[in-house]
Amino acid sequence: MTATLVGLTLVATGCDDDPTRTAVQGSEVGMPTSTPPSTAVEAGTFAYTTPGRVTLARGRQTLASVSTGDPVRFAEWTADGSRFVAASATRLISIDTATGAKAEVGCQCYEIAVAAGKVFVLDEYGGQDLAVHDVVTLEPAGRMKPSPGTERGLVAVTGAGERVVTFQINGDGARWTADVVVVDQTGGTPHKFGETTIASDLAYTPTGWDGKPKVAYVVIGTSGSSTGQSSVVWFDPATPGVQAETRNQELRALPPGVSEKDWNNTVGNLWWAADGTVRVDASTWTCSGDQPLAGPRCDKPAPQGQWKFDGARWQRTEEHGLTSRRELGGDLSLVRRRPSATSEETALLLDEKGALAPVADKVGRVWTPPSSRAKAPRITLPEVKNVVATTDPAHPYRVTLKWDPVARAVDYQVLTAPGCDLLPPSVAEYKLQKKDLGTATTWTHDQVTSGCMNYIVVAAGLGGESPRQWPGTRAWPYETNTTFAKARSRYFEAAPDPGDRISTITLSPSADHGIVVVRGFIRNKDEFTEMIGDHRGFGTDPYASAKVGIAWDTATGEIGVYVHRSCVAGANVPKPWVAGCKDALPIQFISGAEMIRDDIETPVNYISAVKRPDGSIRVGVSAVNSWGSFLGRINARVILTPSGDSYTANFFGDKFPAWEIYRYPRTAVIGSVRPVAYTIATRDQTSIDDLKGYPTMCFGHGTEQREGKEHPMSCM
Repeated sequence: MTATLVGLTLVATGCDDDPTRTAVQGSEVGMPTSTPPSTAVEAGTFAYTTPGRVTLARGRQTLASVSTGDPVRFAEWTADGSRFVAASATRLISIDTATGAKAEVGCQCYEIAVAAGKVFVLDEYGGQDLAVHDVVTLEPAGRMKPSPGTERGLVAVTGAGERVVTFQINGDGARWTADVVVVDQTGGTPHKFGETTIASDLAYTPTGWDGKPKVAYVVIGTSGSSTGQSSVVWFDPATPGVQAETRNQELRALPPGVSEKDWNNTVGNLWWAADGTVRVDASTWTCSGDQPLAGPRCDKPAPQGQWKFDGARWQRTEEHGLTSRRELGGDLSLVRRRPSATSEETALLLDEKGALAPVADKVGRVWTPPSSRAKAPRITLPEVKNVVATTDPAHPYRVTLKWDPVARAVDYQVLTAPGCDLLPPSVAEYKLQKKDLGTATTWTHDQVTSGCMNYIVVAAGLGGESPRQWPGTRAWPYETNTTFAKARSRYFEAAPDPGDRISTITLSPSADHGIVVVRGFIRNKDEFTEMIGDHRGFGTDPYASAKVGIAWDTATGEIGVYVHRSCVAGANVPKPWVAGCKDALPIQFISGAEMIRDDIETPVNYISAVKRPDGSIRVGVSAVNSWGSFLGRINARVILTPSGDSYTANFFGDKFPAWEIYRYPRTAVIGSVRPVAYTIATRDQTSIDDLKGYPTMCFGHGTEQREGKEHPMSCM
């Protein structure tokens, strides 16, 4: 089914004589409206309407009876049944089910939802926001726009515990459709549960047949004046997902002699029973038009009956024709009898251990509180043990779970809760992430974008569910490292800055250890080097200024070379500026570039890069100032040798300028406090005269500096 609810039709009467009063005291019981709600509803509680009145009762005792002036449009209980809230077009009424204390306010009410200690009022068909009232006092508490997507307006709302279920028009036409969107009043993300067409009854219970909350409603489908079929749709408002349409094969009760094409059915009076099943009154009917100019003749070939649905199938519970029954607990039930098949009013009787006592005649609508007595499945399976969450830097945004099998388990479910706080999330904060895993004991969670994700695994079997382990298992997934992305951009993807040059070649790929960058730059150590140099000290930023930089993407084998333009003078204080700049000279890849002597005046920056059989790489540099080689060339040879997931660096070359070698892993833990960059080695500079002096040989250490700080080489 792709359609899901919208309009709600409830028949009742009621309103007080003075629609301008706000928050009045319950005069019939003498209790103030500020009385706190009860913590639980007592057995035998129910509410009903008669012409001009709405009444709350417990067994044979009337708790409150309110005179009304126009029909009650809608009514709901709080999730725990502690208050009953009814609304007419002009009046909103809230009654405490323990004491009968009530509050009333004037109201322009089309539909209402009772959720999270508030009453949410839809003023009119197509309204775009909801008026909010306190559920006890009915004092105004502002307005709420349920969620994006209400431009065409709302057609219905209802409460579901801490959530408001909204029905948002999503198209135009003679027969509108609406999105069913659940809005969590505790701050959760709104979730769409599908679409709906015309619908009638709507009901919520915090404990359905499986012990979980449920919303159900009746969808009415028609194709003409004499055809129609109704079906019941349900969903779990606490678990984002889709709606389920129940099979109506059993509800059809197709009698012999009535063909399939002539069969129609009506479903109504939907409510939740104490055992967690959803109940309806259902009847079948058929119409025929024997006379061309006469309207169709319709009758009911099968008697009306009451049915219940337990999550699997429909079963008939009453076959008394015009009678339906509701259990109230404590050996009490309500029986309704219609005087005729066409009557909308019924006689209401209280059944106490088989003895019937009249309650009222001409009853229009009956409400019983959502059941908090329905029991969740018995926990007979042991807790799932050894839940292990694994993350892999090679697969960002992914967590793989494994756990020990549980005997007699036929299915597993995974629940998740984001959060990196020292105090782990409570069990109540976990939401269903994956179900129907069967007997598999591993599952991979992709597209995890939260910095930390916490997991609980629940086993299910014929005996029920296993306990939910706490505090759960926490994982820190990986994401693309920002400094890796910047290094890719600087050396391989983005255009160079004005006056700079880039050139690339590709060697054979290696194990993926990210990008390694080797840079020669003039460090700011005195006024002279500040004036002619790169105006900085050692630093891991891939975009930091350098005379020449060579990047190696270890996974792809790409080599990228970046050469800056040459400027006579510059500084970063008081703000960056340069003067006397000349564009960088061309880049040429050759063999043994470091061997190009200082007296070679060719205006070219020579680079070499060779992959060796042991997995190491040798990089040679002979870079030259764009203004000429009169100061000498920057000569260096760097050998990077694999060491664990990183590299050891050996250096041979001029003592000037400074050199730095960094590694940028491809991925990093999501939400890392700082960009991830590791220092393989650094080598400081002497003076510019050493560009033409004797070279030096330096050796790096076997481990990289994980904090990104300086990591000096040992030189001789």
